[in-house]
Amino acid sequence: MKWTVETKAIVAERLRAGDTAAQIGARLDVSRSAITGLLNRDKELAAIGFARSGTSFNGGRTPRITPEEKRERQRQYSRAYLQRRRNGSNVVPFPQVRRIVSNNVPLMVDDWLKLNGGPRRFEQGVTTDTWLVRQYLTDRGISVTGTYGKWKIVRGPGRPKTGTWAAVMEIVDEIRLAEGLQPFACRQMA
Repeated sequence: MKWTVETKAIVAERLRAGDTAAQIGARLDVSRSAITGLLNRDKELAAIGFARSGTSFNGGRTPRITPEEKRERQRQYSRAYLQRRRNGSNVVPFPQVRRIVSNNVPLMVDDWLKLNGGPRRFEQGVTTDTWLVRQYLTDRGISVTGTYGKWKIVRGPGRPKTGTWAAVMEIVDEIRLAEGLQPFACRQMA
């Protein structure tokens, strides 16, 4: 739209009256963005600015709230926050549990061994790296392809099954258990 002196005068009059960009745009049959764009380009209109926003484009009107009023509001908010904290209305109490702590390391090791049966041991060079797991399964006749969370698992003839990496690792653990090796996933003791 070509902005004439008359249309700019109407925009200035409506800005002084306190209209929004949408209201001015509806009156002139243009979009709200056209009005804000005009204010960005025209220094005289930018000096008038929008009344409801409290500020103008390019530093025209001063904000409706002074810095002192802003500081006072911040003080009020902080006082209200501290009052809520003192009342405990938004504080969930953490349960107090008394624990017996032992610094006897050999005793703690013996207790852990009784509970877990010993540490898990893996042969040298074994890892859950994607490429090494895929090679491990390929050596045993299972093809695994895919990336980004979707893996196609082919176990002989037939349609491939789609699964997550956790499903692939379950297959690896089944094979490792059948071979008498330690599985990668920890099993819960019953």
